[in-house]
Amino acid sequence: MMITICIVALFVLVNFAEPSENCNTRFERKYKLKNCSCSIPVKQLPKNCIDIRKEIRKNEWERTYGKVHLAIIAVGPVGIILNTLLVLVMLRDPMKILHRGAWITILNLSLSDTMACSARVASSIIVKWWDIEVNNKSKIYTEFFWQFGVVGSFFFLTLLTVQTFMIVKYPIRSRLVMTRRRVSLIIGIVWVMSLALALPEIDDISKDKRWYFFVATISVLELATIIQIIMKTFIIKEILSPREMMTNDTRNKQQREVAKTVILLNAILIVTALPYFIAKQVEYIHRLNGGSDDLKVKLPYYYEPIAMINFVANPLVYSLRLKDYRKSLLHLFFRLKKNRVPSAKHSKKTMTTNM
Repeated sequence: MMITICIVALFVLVNFAEPSENCNTRFERKYKLKNCSCSIPVKQLPKNCIDIRKEIRKNEWERTYGKVHLAIIAVGPVGIILNTLLVLVMLRDPMKILHRGAWITILNLSLSDTMACSARVASSIIVKWWDIEVNNKSKIYTEFFWQFGVVGSFFFLTLLTVQTFMIVKYPIRSRLVMTRRRVSLIIGIVWVMSLALALPEIDDISKDKRWYFFVATISVLELATIIQIIMKTFIIKEILSPREMMTNDTRNKQQREVAKTVILLNAILIVTALPYFIAKQVEYIHRLNGGSDDLKVKLPYYYEPIAMINFVANPLVYSLRLKDYRKSLLHLFFRLKKNRVPSAKHSKKTMTTNM
């Protein structure tokens, strides 16, 4: 059903009627005031006309994307702070209770989210306050790390979903299959694949071939998102199955909470990630066919701040909402310096928790 909706949305947007506006109808009056024309190639324009053209483009870009960059600058730092805190807590693990389960995958997910948010915030700050047309060097770096972080994030989310499904469906067998060594190997492969899919941002490839790479990359991310949605649905079904619900009240309550969390994760993916990837694929196909800057090109940029909410939600939903992570976070900043050697009472409590 979800795949059908995506295909229909893709078909409708690709065939959406283009607005009938061009350079002459939009700016010709402004150019005539300075005895210039926007239809003349830049190399043939007088110097004052080149400056006017740059100013008009700058004002038009600011009017079109200015609020988008402000929204990204507002959302991005929240994701950077939350994911950085999660990375610090997981690496230090002051209470020795976090290094269990899928913690390595969550750690790498947070690193990817931090990279993606940092790259997008840097790009938006450069565009908004430094130079409206980002110079090529800055654009290469920010776009590369954005692509690297986004691809890594959704690959790690897919891996984490697979691990969760195996733990729920096969609680005993999953410990034998998903060993730390195998998970570490898969994580290394994910980083290499993410790097490979981000390289077209910095490689000297012709424009036409680059769009083909971008369409393929977005298709892979769409597939990863759909796999997550489907597997999370299976997880919910497994948790709420009659066999699992025939337990004591305490475990029954815990299972319902897990089901609610998975439903929330699915909703976040459907609202933030999937529409953005579909819109981005439409943009790339449109550019590949030589389309102009219209709604098909602008829509993914308008939607980008909403898509970035996914990077803010990941640390909140997967980790920081849990009691162990909150305790570890408080312990890291408020008790670590005072109590470098844990007391006997605390040691006993930690041992009991681990057991």
